[in-house]
Amino acid sequence: MTATIFDGRAYAAKMEKNLKARVEKLKAHGINPKLATIHVALGRSVKTKSPSDIYIKLKKEAAERIGIGFEVYKIGYKRSLDYAVKIMKVIELDSHGMFIQLPITNSFRKYQGRMIQAIPLHMDIDGMRDDSPYRSATVKAIFKIFDEAGLSGHMRVAVIGAKGEVGRRLVAELKKLGHEVYELELGDSLFDVIKYDVVVTATGRYRLLWGAYIRRDAVVVDVASPYPDVVFEQAIEKASFVTPVPGGVGPVTVACLMENLVEAAEKKLEADKK
Repeated sequence: MTATIFDGRAYAAKMEKNLKARVEKLKAHGINPKLATIHVALGRSVKTKSPSDIYIKLKKEAAERIGIGFEVYKIGYKRSLDYAVKIMKVIELDSHGMFIQLPITNSFRKYQGRMIQAIPLHMDIDGMRDDSPYRSATVKAIFKIFDEAGLSGHMRVAVIGAKGEVGRRLVAELKKLGHEVYELELGDSLFDVIKYDVVVTATGRYRLLWGAYIRRDAVVVDVASPYPDVVFEQAIEKASFVTPVPGGVGPVTVACLMENLVEAAEKKLEADKK
């Protein structure tokens, strides 16, 4: 039997419809939700393009559809950490949430951890800090997809790319909820993956996961972007539920980021009432 193929774009569209209604209510109370991002340019000039520009464009378009303000602060990689922190203080004055567009792939990467820690907790709407009050948008999207796949109760999950930005947060969340987690990295043998009912892969290694490694009727969630980790045509012949790339986890992640931003704006409204 061929697997159910998750339609992330349709799911995200439903989320956006709900979020748009919530934004309209906020605006009726004088709150205009706004999201800002810091994007470190790939090259010497802020005009140098990178794959991150595509991801930012998708987030900006989603924000506009919902009615959320969106501003990009793009800085050259020759700038200092102090400069980036000053930009974040400016953002804090007129936005409800911020995130740093990852990955940072140039020499500015050495500041990544300190930049993340400089995000004010109440504005960390992508759950970038370990002590953030918000769940990472990607992890939140994965759990929504688990629900769509009909998963409930105790889960046995193989996470490929368990030490990456997404993987480590997902592993921590799964363990906190009491699920069994099998952690793998690139280079590890994938033979034991077939023992697990749920497989999440987030490595960025093109067509890493073959059908031979997938348990019959497993749920397979491919978090890679823009190219798949999973050999899709083989996965749909073995699994019961598969997320495609593109059009799977990505659109839901963007919608979850917007959902967190709306929640932050709603908290601001409640605080203003007190």
